[in-house]
Amino acid sequence: MLKLLGCFKQKGKNFLEGGCDFAYMENLCDNFYLGFLAELGDKTQLSTMLLAAHNESYLSVFLGAALALILNTIIGVYLGSVISKSLPMHYIHLGGGIAFIIIGILLITQKF
Repeated sequence: MLKLLGCFKQKGKNFLEGGCDFAYMENLCDNFYLGFLAELGDKTQLSTMLLAAHNESYLSVFLGAALALILNTIIGVYLGSVISKSLPMHYIHLGGGIAFIIIGILLITQKF
C-alpha cells in the first residue's frame, strides 16, 4: 500500500526535507486508505449523492459534506486521544468490539 502511494524512504533519510519520517507517512497513508474505504458506499456518501442530485449548487453540497467530515474527524481524534490517555488500550479494544457486536445485533434484528 505504501509503495502504491509513493510513501517510502531510503534507509537513514527522511521522507521529506522538512523532517517528516517514515512512521508519520505510514500513519498518514494508512489513515487515508482506511478512511477512504470506510466511507465508500456509506450512508454519508449516499446522502451526499442525493443532495447533489436535487441541488444545482454542487459546490455548496461538496463544501457542506467536506466540512461535516472534517468536524466529525476532529471530534473523533480528540475523543480518541482523551480516552487513550485515561484507559488502557485493552479496555478500549474490548469496548469497541462489544459496541460493534451490539450494533450488529440491533441491525440484524432491525431494532436500530
